[in-house]
Amino acid sequence: MKITRIVYYCTYTRHSDTLPQYSIAFETEEAARVEAKKLIQQGYWGTIERHRQAKQDDENDYGWLPDWNVPDNRAIELLDSF
Repeated sequence: MKITRIVYYCTYTRHSDTLPQYSIAFETEEAARVEAKKLIQQGYWGTIERHRQAKQDDENDYGWLPDWNVPDNRAIELLDSF
């Protein structure tokens, strides 16, 4: 059986020529915004993203992947920049 969840991430970097890093997954958008404020104070900039993820019920917690079976392939959405 397929299980889905929605989580929020901050992607952040200090330099435009380096790949961004991902924060831990947050359960709410507000928690991601609080993390973004902390990152800004540390000199980082980046984005807040909403990820719709899916896995099979018999997989462990590392089995979460983008759920591309949603309308308009909106498994990952950019919500805001900071």
